[in-house]
Amino acid sequence: VSKQHRGGYCFILVDAYSALLRCLGFSISLHCGSCGPEPTDPNKWGNHVVCLVHIDGRAYVSDVGLGDGPRRPFALQEASWCEEGFSFRLEDRGSGVWRWVHDAAGAFPGFSMDVSSSARAVHEFERYHDFFCTSPDSQFKSSGVVLQRATPEGKLIMMSCTLKLKPPSSSGETAKVLKVVTSCEEWLQAMAENFGLQLDLTPDECLTMWESVLHYDSVWSQKKIAQTPNPVQPQL
Repeated sequence: VSKQHRGGYCFILVDAYSALLRCLGFSISLHCGSCGPEPTDPNKWGNHVVCLVHIDGRAYVSDVGLGDGPRRPFALQEASWCEEGFSFRLEDRGSGVWRWVHDAAGAFPGFSMDVSSSARAVHEFERYHDFFCTSPDSQFKSSGVVLQRATPEGKLIMMSCTLKLKPPSSSGETAKVLKVVTSCEEWLQAMAENFGLQLDLTPDECLTMWESVLHYDSVWSQKKIAQTPNPVQPQL
């Protein structure tokens, strides 16, 4: 992750991040989470892992596993706050369960976490980790190449061939398409310039990756067309 500037979802990034914090002398704990709407589906508990950092008797949520979540840690206490235009809330649901509520422009409604118990390590979440990596029903297997990075201007998102910027809901603006790449070379350049990803691939691997990007870009475009209401035909 660090040496090759790779990204990933929560189980990959939180595993590496928590190990780093421990090596630096921080006290941390890992907790079961669930990304999605409320009420929380009991079967969805464990689809997210949350890292708490304990400093001077206080706990802080330091979540590096959310593609368009907050960029800074926040205290485990009820609060509403704004970060670079994005509005967030943390609410105590009782019995050790907390609910983080995303900005209205977020990619998902929020996540719940249970701090009444903790996990010994990320491997305890292996069932969902395996599902995300291998199941054809996994969003990470069916959505193609998607990268997200928080910036002061908004959330930078690369979805297959399309690079866009999603501003916070407070701006009143919609997502802006910054670029649509049309070649493998252009796509690799966009990865490096916008996400710091230097992909060390052979020519054959590049071709395979680019073919996958084009395939999922076509699937995504067809879905967008299908979701667009049919225009009203004028009466002759």
